[in-house]
Amino acid sequence: FLDRDNRGRRKYMVLRQVPDTPFIVAAVVNIEDFFLPVQREIGSGGQQARAAMTARLAAGADAERARMASWVFAAGAFAMAAAVLLAFWLARHVARPLDRLREGVIRLGRGDFSVEVPEKGSTEARDLAQAFNRLGGELAEHTARLAGEAAAREALDSEIRIARRIQEDMLPGAASPCLARSEYELYGANREAREVGGDFYDFFPLAGDRL
Repeated sequence: FLDRDNRGRRKYMVLRQVPDTPFIVAAVVNIEDFFLPVQREIGSGGQQARAAMTARLAAGADAERARMASWVFAAGAFAMAAAVLLAFWLARHVARPLDRLREGVIRLGRGDFSVEVPEKGSTEARDLAQAFNRLGGELAEHTARLAGEAAAREALDSEIRIARRIQEDMLPGAASPCLARSEYELYGANREAREVGGDFYDFFPLAGDRL
């Protein structure tokens, strides 16, 4: 149909003949006007549904963010616990053998060559412990060897001192009758090149005022 302003519009028309008359009753309505309340209702319902969906999506996003935050917190707590366990593991397998090695070094420095440290821990810690235990055994053997050499040297020195004393006793002393004379004075000295020498001297009187 053409409207008064010659604008084409779709209309809905119902025709009915009045009974027993030649007249026809026509009911005409613009289709867009007929559906306008429905369209408004649909638009309002769509806006409400869109608002409800937006609110539901926002609530879901908030819940998802909260869930992600809880997951992140749980992951952080797990990572922290793992770091603490790793620190304890490192302290047990790395720091503890080094502490035992340090204590062993202190005892070794105090003269306890029999000290040994457990050969445990990482490969490097075990290598250090093995080297330390070998060092303790070598130092013990070296100390025992030095003690034996010192004892032998002390025994030799003792024998040399005895030999020197015997040699000195064989030399003329203050009790010699030649030293009690007033006509002369005698002096003698015997200096060994080493601890004990093979030289000897003495003076004694003879007949006819000879010495």
